[in-house]
Amino acid sequence: MRIRSGAAIAATLCAALTGCSQVSQPVPGAVSYHGVPGAQTSHFRNVEYDLGCGDTTLIFNHVTWYPFSPSNPDELPADPLEKYRPTASAVGSGTTQPGQLEGDTQTSTETGAGTLLIYDGGLAYWESDSGDQHTWLTTDEIDYGWEC
Repeated sequence: MRIRSGAAIAATLCAALTGCSQVSQPVPGAVSYHGVPGAQTSHFRNVEYDLGCGDTTLIFNHVTWYPFSPSNPDELPADPLEKYRPTASAVGSGTTQPGQLEGDTQTSTETGAGTLLIYDGGLAYWESDSGDQHTWLTTDEIDYGWEC
């Protein structure tokens, strides 16, 4: 599926106002519908990725993922990483929480490292360990219509 978003103006504003380096979500012109995630199939830590201007793909395990802002946010999990976040009582306890991988007690301090959740249906969610970048991703090819 090829989707063209007419976001040249949004990309120009992004570049002019923020330099695009601080965008935590793809710019509004990339809002599109790619379905609803099925069951979560995989959870990966320390996945290196930088959204850039919202047009940077993530290639992971030979699959190309395209970032997008969903047009149906009410149909997606509000906090996809909720079950992986440590509870207040677990911080510093060294115990593994439900949904947490064994030995997965701290996050990476590297810039651009984060957690990738992959779902049935060609959707994924990535969030940086710092929490300042996050996006939904799809395997549907997207032509963003801008470059940064």
